[in-house]
Amino acid sequence: MTAAATSPVATSHEVTADAQLPPGEQYLELQSIRGLAALAVLFAHTLYFYPMPQAVGYYSILVFNSHASVVIFFVLSGFVLSRSLRFSPLFGKTTLVFYWKRLWRIYPAVIVATTLSLIYLLGFHFSEPKPYAAGSFAATFVRGRLTWKDVVLSYAALENYVIPPLWTIAVELVGSAFVPLAAVLIRRGGTPLAVLAVLAAFVVSFTIGMRTPYHIAIFLVDFFLGAALTTTQAPALFRRLGRFSPLFLCGCAAMLWLYRALFDRPDAGPLGNAVEALAAFGVIGAILYSSAGFSLLRRRWAIGLGDISFSVYLLHFPIMFIVAKLIAVSPIAGLAPLELALLLTAATVALTIPAAYATYRLVERPGVWLGKQTAKQIFK
Repeated sequence: MTAAATSPVATSHEVTADAQLPPGEQYLELQSIRGLAALAVLFAHTLYFYPMPQAVGYYSILVFNSHASVVIFFVLSGFVLSRSLRFSPLFGKTTLVFYWKRLWRIYPAVIVATTLSLIYLLGFHFSEPKPYAAGSFAATFVRGRLTWKDVVLSYAALENYVIPPLWTIAVELVGSAFVPLAAVLIRRGGTPLAVLAVLAAFVVSFTIGMRTPYHIAIFLVDFFLGAALTTTQAPALFRRLGRFSPLFLCGCAAMLWLYRALFDRPDAGPLGNAVEALAAFGVIGAILYSSAGFSLLRRRWAIGLGDISFSVYLLHFPIMFIVAKLIAVSPIAGLAPLELALLLTAATVALTIPAAYATYRLVERPGVWLGKQTAKQIFK
């Protein structure tokens, strides 16, 4: 089972809420990467849901590395959120408005997905036959484990029992809280202070990261690395790569995507995250600032997938279990695990994409609008 489903020390995230750039400054390639990463998380979960031969599990991690997707989202958040603050005063009301809008960006979709998961849990999951699942997936929901505390904390995105991938939203909330600090350091001290901040975040990751809830402190460096991409020297650094930029990008992407499989490190400890975060920093920086073209990432379907990526990430997990439950009570329940996994994947994608689109249009976008409007009234 992947970390997106359990904890940050397993083999896979989520997707975090996409931070929005100021009008006219949306990096379409980054939006597309967010969407493709969300889809990779979905595939990693559905294709590894049923008991599979070890080789199949190995290649599913190799191709659909959901933990690498999580790291991409954290670094992206650090960059986009820091950039959104670059022209704003960084103390007092501006910081409060930033936090307020961030809550409205994250929580509406969390509430929808948590409610869907609760309906499934309370109404269907514990009846027989249960979904036939592999490894950790089989123990995802335990009878008698659900309490009112779990429900309340899940709606607050501080507990991941109702929706296991919510652990990454907790990381996102804490990481977002540090973004204004990163923006202040970069504005006051430029690149040298940004480098010192990143190094300090690495020290925190390696010293206390494993002792914090959901190992949140391990991932703070991801947000600081993303923020470092907003320094004035960052564009020149990546443009110096010149014609070697595509080669550099491929190398960073290979390290990000293949590190765990090639070096047999399924955990998300400080070292693994450090390697992947630095690789993600290279990938995103090369896409942002190199002269190479990435026309595939500017396709309409890819950008649209990026728009709905947060809802795809949150909704796919309960939808996956709902589909698995329907399979368990159907005549096809006796098919081979690989056949079941392919059916589960196809059905989960077919249901998640329209559900995520509806949530994006009817919940996420109105939530962002309400956050802006209420901020104007509250923080006059």
